[in-house]
Amino acid sequence: MESFLLEDTARLTRMLDLGPKVASVLGSMHWSLVEFSAPILATSDHPVVVSPLAARTRRPDIAPMNVGLLDTLEVRIPVDPRHAILMTWADLKDTEPVRLRGARHHAAGLNAFTVKQADPQWFLRPGTSPPIASSGGLLPLSPEVLPDYGIGAVVRSRRRAQATENVSKVVGREFGAREFEVVWLS
Repeated sequence: MESFLLEDTARLTRMLDLGPKVASVLGSMHWSLVEFSAPILATSDHPVVVSPLAARTRRPDIAPMNVGLLDTLEVRIPVDPRHAILMTWADLKDTEPVRLRGARHHAAGLNAFTVKQADPQWFLRPGTSPPIASSGGLLPLSPEVLPDYGIGAVVRSRRRAQATENVSKVVGREFGAREFEVVWLS
């Protein structure tokens, strides 16, 4: 049985099954753009960084696979040397874009996880030296850049509660079901 689950067909089937659920959760999170004044972000072949809700600080490492997306504080993705997307459960209006200012220490934390998760390639803008935090537990980005955001806000989030309800409706459906719902706050 174990060898079957490790084969490409089983992995592909599982990915197809999870796709609509993952799209529903990520699409339901509030997306903010974090802007940096200089090109100091690195990216990689695995740039998505998930911060578990229960972890106050984390050492740069590969995201634990046993944490579901509904149990996260934030998801972040560097999209170019000056910008990152920050996804949270903040109950902010989706009709009003949020642009946040990132500081050098924020970039160092983002870069540390991006580089650690690379498999095997990470890259940067030629001619730059992005900061990379190297020691100790690193704080998540969202509580530093979003006022009043943290574990309590996630637990009380209407957005997260509705996303949980939406995903529970499709658990157990075959992977051929392609529809999914996204939470939208206006």
